[in-house]
Amino acid sequence: MSKFIVVSYFTKNTLYEKEIKKLEKSLIEFNVKYYIKSIDDLGSWQENTIYKATFIKEVLNKFPDFNIVFVDGDAILYEYPELFNNIKEDFAVHFFKKKQLASGTLFFKNNTIIREFVDDWIKENKNSSTTLEQQNLQNVFTRKWKEVLTTNYLPENYCYIFDIAIDKEIKPVIKHFQLSRKTRKIIPIYNKEKIKYIKAWAKGAEKISKTCIPFTEYISRNTLPKWKLLDIGTGTGSTVYELRKREFNCKGLDITLNGLKENKIGFVEAPLWDMPFDDGEFDFTFSTDVLEHLPPEMVEIAIKEIFRITKLQTFHVIALFEDNRWGFNFHLSVYPIDKWNTIFKRLNTKNINFELIDRVEFLKEYK
Repeated sequence: MSKFIVVSYFTKNTLYEKEIKKLEKSLIEFNVKYYIKSIDDLGSWQENTIYKATFIKEVLNKFPDFNIVFVDGDAILYEYPELFNNIKEDFAVHFFKKKQLASGTLFFKNNTIIREFVDDWIKENKNSSTTLEQQNLQNVFTRKWKEVLTTNYLPENYCYIFDIAIDKEIKPVIKHFQLSRKTRKIIPIYNKEKIKYIKAWAKGAEKISKTCIPFTEYISRNTLPKWKLLDIGTGTGSTVYELRKREFNCKGLDITLNGLKENKIGFVEAPLWDMPFDDGEFDFTFSTDVLEHLPPEMVEIAIKEIFRITKLQTFHVIALFEDNRWGFNFHLSVYPIDKWNTIFKRLNTKNINFELIDRVEFLKEYK
């Protein structure tokens, strides 16, 4: 019987929601007891990460008969972590280059002294709320607890960082993919764009797109009712509602659902560059007047996501003109249709059928 339980958490509607499924799959593969918790966004990337100490205190109480192994949500197990069954010390941690505490993999003996140590870490996070949680942990550890706790210094293969490993020849037991680096860059873009569209809907952007009805007709003619469809950038949800009336199995996704006027069942709030769906989940994906709204730095990431979640076909009507209203620039990526086709072709590693069409030409053809 295992003497430990692996625990982790993730923030809803973030990149971690998708990544943690990989961790869970590896835990199941090696028959490791685990507990994963989802949390609401606490307001910032920093707040979400310093919650780690509070979460560890929670699981120490929740699982009193097990030692706790915390693993970041962007990690994957490559073999059963037998070492954790044999650790006798209070605390186990890896120090990167023997200097910097790495908090991606942490072991806590479930005892009274560890609970006091974690309480001290929680206090440090509150007092130094702008400092990274792993630095706060290191400060607490070196200032007092290094001399109090018995400590096991984990080998690198239990906290292996995919692109900066010291010994690239070793076989990782737990590999970390450092999603936080990517997240810290993407979250400000996500927040800015989401706020923009919340404000736009509040200012009266609820007008249904001219392409909605002809788009519905196109999809009705070119897909099968049994197919699973996704409207990417659903806006008011009008296309989804109409397709459902025609008995199509259709979901909608948008960066904010503030534009919906009817019920929100079957709609998902998330950005195009981080869609919380499984690989090949939808037979047919589509968008109208959406891709040109993408920030330029997110275009290729979003297109890769579209191909990832699509099984058979994807179709997109793209506006090729500027759109500035209410002080907002809505069309951030205005490219010729040939350039869009070039990008799609280059990123189409799955050989998915795709079709892109200029909005003006689409409205001429499907009046």
